[in-house]
Amino acid sequence: RNVQRAGHGDIGRVLASPDLDFIASPMCYQSRQLGGHSPSMCLVDSAWIHGKFVWYEYDQPTHLAAANGDGANVPNRVAPQSLVESRALMRRGFGYALTHGLGIWWWDQAGRWGKAVDGGVWYRDDAIRAEFALYQRVWERALIKHEAVLPPAEIAVIYDPRASLHQHSSWSDLSRDLVYGQVDALGRMGAPYDMFSLGDLDRISGYRVHIFLNAHYLSADQALCLKRLTQTRGVTSLWLYAPGFLGAEGTDLARMCELTGMTISEEEGLKTSLLEPLSRLETAGATGFGREIPLSPAFRVDSGERLATYSGTDIPAAAVTEQDGWRSFYFASGPLPGAVLRHIVDVAGCHQYTTGNDVGYAGGSHLVVHAKDPGTRDIRLPYKLTVADATTNQTLVRDVDRIRLACEAPTTWILEVSR
Repeated sequence: RNVQRAGHGDIGRVLASPDLDFIASPMCYQSRQLGGHSPSMCLVDSAWIHGKFVWYEYDQPTHLAAANGDGANVPNRVAPQSLVESRALMRRGFGYALTHGLGIWWWDQAGRWGKAVDGGVWYRDDAIRAEFALYQRVWERALIKHEAVLPPAEIAVIYDPRASLHQHSSWSDLSRDLVYGQVDALGRMGAPYDMFSLGDLDRISGYRVHIFLNAHYLSADQALCLKRLTQTRGVTSLWLYAPGFLGAEGTDLARMCELTGMTISEEEGLKTSLLEPLSRLETAGATGFGREIPLSPAFRVDSGERLATYSGTDIPAAAVTEQDGWRSFYFASGPLPGAVLRHIVDVAGCHQYTTGNDVGYAGGSHLVVHAKDPGTRDIRLPYKLTVADATTNQTLVRDVDRIRLACEAPTTWILEVSR
């Protein structure tokens, strides 16, 4: 409902304005916990192609919030409990901005929720300020080097800011599940992605995978553009819920079928939109996903290879089809877990830097891996590179396409790669 009434549906007009030079946005709050993926709420890559700079606002408390009695006043409190946890989260935020070419500012909100303290609260610590000095050094080195060592993202995630205008306001759960609820899993694909607005379809090209979060309402021109974009040899597409079902003439089930390349029909009387994985998704490590709420209309898919059914039924709710060199995945509900997205990205042949459930970012000459749990991580590089720890300038390995990293506590590695 907030999207419907807050003006966010008109972001296209904002990005097209010649009077605006930058967009500022905080992190996605619902997944900012340790081990989570907390990108900008902004459609970063649409902003870039319109020539707008993006500022990433880091406004997450450190362990000092609770220590100073401020933690209880922090909305959606996810304050870390130690310097180690604070450092892991701060480096995740910095690493995200670094690999995506964003500006970043750090907002100590302690004064906002209580009595202002001279010098602040959340960052008032020598170790925390040493982190800021470290980030400045890493960033300055990156600006001087300015080398695109790693390949660009192969995945485009596409969101329609105006889609919620075509659904009932009581359906806030649908938007949350398909969009906001999908954010965390996107960071666990093992591969970087770019984030676009559906309004920029004519500027999107060269991606191996397209993920359409909420392309429910399409004009005739948009539908034609999507068909050309996705039904091309070597391209894999992922469709959620009701792509193209709505248009200027009303509902159009045939267009859903045409876009996905599958036979899809409406299914009445379903009491749940929770999905149970089958076959290859079970092998990929997926368990039940979606939500135990009914959707209306609800859809079933009767062609392609079955991937999931509605919980407690044999009604097919997800499938994949391959035709003339292109591939299409369809899921009648969401959000999808990281295991499902990783499987789709793997099948599409995208390079995956990580194979586990960790969050990772890659861009320019830096690779960032954020890990919550102790253990060893095997990182795969797209080709042989020299890898250094960007926080210490220490070279770790030379001329390798794999590297093994080990940690005993929550951590974020910021790695610099070179040829």
